[in-house]
Amino acid sequence: MKKVILTILLIFSGVGGVLAAPAVSREEYAIYALVLKSIRLENPAERKTKYSFVILDETFAPTIDDGEYAAKFVNLTKDFRRRNETPVRLAARLPVAFEYRIIGKSRIDELLETGARALQRIEEEAKRRNGGGGGGGDDIIWRPFYDAYRNSNGYHRFSRIGFTPDRRFALVGVERKNGSSDESRTVILRKIKGVWTIHVAYGGFSVS
Repeated sequence: MKKVILTILLIFSGVGGVLAAPAVSREEYAIYALVLKSIRLENPAERKTKYSFVILDETFAPTIDDGEYAAKFVNLTKDFRRRNETPVRLAARLPVAFEYRIIGKSRIDELLETGARALQRIEEEAKRRNGGGGGGGDDIIWRPFYDAYRNSNGYHRFSRIGFTPDRRFALVGVERKNGSSDESRTVILRKIKGVWTIHVAYGGFSVS
């Protein structure tokens, strides 16, 4: 009897944990979409191709500095830090017209590990032949990723979104990793007449 009760408690505990997990609202997906659109528009070459975003399904907690925007938007950065104490999982609900994929970290790790093993084999073969290294390490490690996601420029990941109490300003962080660089940006958005717009962005991505 005790085992049955314990099992029931564990089941309800698990369900409660799922229900307690914060959900991503339609408004938040609209903000993520706006940031993606702005990144895409920065690169003319990407606009001419079937550019595809690969997005990590779990949010990350970026470190934000105490710069000008942090001092000006105290309540915003406070809410941002609070929300990012608990990650959330993103689903394929971004309102965009271009292609994108939401994938898990385990899938990325699997592809990069495959590339790392290929690099190791190349280096071992080069060492046997001439005593030197193979070269082009990052390109080789990332090759399986780009074979799987041919039109991507690495993968992006988002933070959770912080808001001011009046919901007029929002703050989000985004990172891109693509083998040649790790780049990040902090974006503050403003709602004007019910429509979110990018107010200011700190940091950026190189244009390839």
